[in-house]
Amino acid sequence: MSAPTSRPGGGISSAWLAAYRPMAAAAAAAVRCSAAWARFRGDRAAEEAAAQRLAEPGALERLPRGAVWLHAASVGEAGLLPPLLAALRGAGWNGPFLITTQTLTGRDRAASTGVPAVLAPLDAPGPLGRFIETLRPALHVIVETEIWPLRLLALERAGVPCALVSARLSARRFPRYRRLGGLMRTALRRLALISPASEEDRARLLALGAPVHRMAATGNLKWDAAAQPVPAAEAARLARELDLASGRRWIVLGSVHPGEAGPLARAVLGGPAGDSVGFLVAPRHPERFAAVARE
Repeated sequence: MSAPTSRPGGGISSAWLAAYRPMAAAAAAAVRCSAAWARFRGDRAAEEAAAQRLAEPGALERLPRGAVWLHAASVGEAGLLPPLLAALRGAGWNGPFLITTQTLTGRDRAASTGVPAVLAPLDAPGPLGRFIETLRPALHVIVETEIWPLRLLALERAGVPCALVSARLSARRFPRYRRLGGLMRTALRRLALISPASEEDRARLLALGAPVHRMAATGNLKWDAAAQPVPAAEAARLARELDLASGRRWIVLGSVHPGEAGPLARAVLGGPAGDSVGFLVAPRHPERFAAVARE
């Protein structure tokens, strides 16, 4: 008896896709319900978000056709877009760009690049079909790790090449992806290029079934993003706000989780350093800014 295959239409992958498609359809139905509820309540922002998720015609009409479609999950990934945009332009792409994200805060961050940004279409046949057929992207580039199986299959059928750049897969998340077995293999084999952020990420992606001949070592976009110069006006504004001219020292707490910033700040401020030290806190999720300030 031959081993199950991961090719579309056979063995493990077809079983996984058969299970995945109803879940995707259920997600689309839930968003349609939320859109109806938003209209009933007069919540224009929620209605707009649902329309983008469902790729309704009105949400697509002002978006560029034939663009390089970049996808960044949220704020962190969206912060990596400037060097990627610069690299693609430097490589000779003179056409339009389009950015999608999974979160509203990510969408806002992506829009700051000056490129049209919307919420990504749901990984369901209806929204994906409308999005791809209407916009006809020239290329799809995924930042870090957002692997949506139906999207990759739909883009392959439409003849749109897909790339996964600065691909990251942590040791913590790896077992969850591995449990998806053939579904992940099917998705990863739809990618024309996979650029891992590190050797560890490369090994995990290969273990999930990524084709080795499509791997390319182009590095981690985080280092490129960190090297981006801060505009002089922005640097001057930050210097004034942080009172850097006074020589005051600052402790930066990055990517903190709930309950972490307050105790540390109180411990330091209650010590000998006292008023000579300031705290600059960067929560992992921007929507937590107000809550962290109360800690």
